[in-house]
Amino acid sequence: MLPALVAASAALLTLLSPPAGAQPVTAVPAGATAVTVMVCDQPDGCSVAWQALADHCTALGLPVLDFDDVALAGPAGGDARAELDQALVAATAHADLDAWEAARDALRRTPLTLPPAEPFALWLALGAARFDRGDPAGAEAAFLAASSSSGARVYDLPEMSAGALGAYLEVASRPQGQATLRVLSDHPGATVFVDGRLAGPAPVELVVSQGWHRVTVERAGRRAAWVGEVQAPAEQVLDVRAELTEDDAPAALEAAVIGAIAGSPPPPEVGRSLGAWARAQGLTTVRFVQLVEPGAFGRVPQERVPSQAGLWDLRATWLDAGAGRFRPRGDGSTALRRAADPERFSLGMQAGYARLQQKLDTGPDPHDHLDVQLVGLLRLSPAFSLDARAGLWRAAQPWYLYRDWLSHELFPLALGPRWSDPRLGLYGGVQALAVVPVAVGGQLFAGWTWRPTVRWRVGIEARGGYTDVGPTGGASTFVTFAG
Repeated sequence: MLPALVAASAALLTLLSPPAGAQPVTAVPAGATAVTVMVCDQPDGCSVAWQALADHCTALGLPVLDFDDVALAGPAGGDARAELDQALVAATAHADLDAWEAARDALRRTPLTLPPAEPFALWLALGAARFDRGDPAGAEAAFLAASSSSGARVYDLPEMSAGALGAYLEVASRPQGQATLRVLSDHPGATVFVDGRLAGPAPVELVVSQGWHRVTVERAGRRAAWVGEVQAPAEQVLDVRAELTEDDAPAALEAAVIGAIAGSPPPPEVGRSLGAWARAQGLTTVRFVQLVEPGAFGRVPQERVPSQAGLWDLRATWLDAGAGRFRPRGDGSTALRRAADPERFSLGMQAGYARLQQKLDTGPDPHDHLDVQLVGLLRLSPAFSLDARAGLWRAAQPWYLYRDWLSHELFPLALGPRWSDPRLGLYGGVQALAVVPVAVGGQLFAGWTWRPTVRWRVGIEARGGYTDVGPTGGASTFVTFAG
């Protein structure tokens, strides 16, 4: 029984182990709260250094990204476009008011110039959903926005109910007043778009229909546009001022981060821009790093990275996403490993000693046992897990010299909550206990865990409790695989 249980445990742990040669991620993985981002300033590229860092971080279970993945994404880039697209797909699939309201909110959060047809179609669908829900006033407001931003468009309309279609056509047929938009910018020459249509370089003045309009202002090199939604009043001039002082062009961001790594404080807007990206990804900490050959920094590196080609020196700057500020040093790979490990489940094997103080009517009392158990954990929250165990106790006191002293077998089954502190490695909990076929009761347990890698744990544990045949206790050491 014992050899078979050990063999089965080893096989299962092998199947759950991460495959050799795992590739680094190129996007923030779900559940991660910290990542490492590599920045390159070598004119001939950093492919060798990048591979060394990727191999090193992958071996430790750390998410690692290239800076280009950061500079071209985030709330001011590709992720915003993807979020809007997902919201539109969901709204089209569900065709209900809540989904279209969510799509409208995603539109407002998207700092990009959009084609004229997209806001028009969204406002039209939102108005139809409000009309069908029995909200004619809300429907009229959405239809007015669709009409004013499209020039009272009445052709190629999406499918909608007959009542909603009639309501929109009535709104679009009303005489539309005119207003004057005067778009100013602190960056003269920036390109201005109104409702997705090119208006010219700032400053620019143009006549539009009264009502809702979406104004975007772009500067060459920026990854995002300045966006403003306005209500233009009839027969009046409305001034719109676009503030473009923060430079979020990828090249500017990269230069500022390289300066921070070298010890030069970057402009505050760089921290704000990258902090906004990090918070949108659910991150609290971002480590920006560079790798060079040993000794090239001229000072002690924050970390040494091994590779097949030799060693690399790593220097870094750490971004606090919440405050949007850089600091020269952080807690090192251990903190990144903890933060990057949501540990949704784990499976392990422990071996040690167990004692059940029982009295047998058939002979000597084998209360000392060899203990082997499988332990499974299901994470319920950052601090609490469900701890389930199944194992084998085999009598282990040859000094009693009774016949077949190694044949007495018991099967402990336990289930209960576990509290843990991943920073200190301490844990404890309480469980209902059944020792088949002789006893039922409960036990308390506590232990300490050490993490040599992000996936593997080793540690020690002590247990104690009481059953209907007497007290029980034990101690063991364990190895666990976490996923």
